[in-house]
Amino acid sequence: MQLPRFEYLRPETLGEGLSALRKYGNEAVVLAGGTDLLINMKFRLMTPKVVISLGALPELCEVAEQSDGSLCIGSACTLTDLAAHPLVAARYPALRDGIHEVGSRHVRNTATLGGNLCLDTRCWYVNQTETWRASREGCLKTGTDRCHAIKSATRCHAISSSDTHRC
Repeated sequence: MQLPRFEYLRPETLGEGLSALRKYGNEAVVLAGGTDLLINMKFRLMTPKVVISLGALPELCEVAEQSDGSLCIGSACTLTDLAAHPLVAARYPALRDGIHEVGSRHVRNTATLGGNLCLDTRCWYVNQTETWRASREGCLKTGTDRCHAIKSATRCHAISSSDTHRC
């Protein structure tokens, strides 16, 4: 399965990244780890015209202690780095432990906190390949009036698959 064609941007500063997001709006998606995004693009659940890579911007990869003692955690922190961070481990052990439940070690090495928190809802119907979905009747999430998970439902019953928001 191949990715759809898209323009790839890798801004060097956060300001450049924000400018690109303003310029392209809904035609763009943000890439940091990409563990979910790239699969969704291969399945044609998303076909953005522009992919803006923000994962290497230092200010999005930091864990910083604030003056009130709270932590400011960058959205591009990988789950592995976050779980190993001494301040996170000491102050938020539930978050650290929850991170260890996400995927495999290989996924955690690439996946980011921001990506995990912003995951789209999932259902067994939508999260299939484009070819598979095309061979079946649509659902509420794809523009028809049917839910395959709960046949009598009048709204979508897809669930959040984010692991870290529960911590």
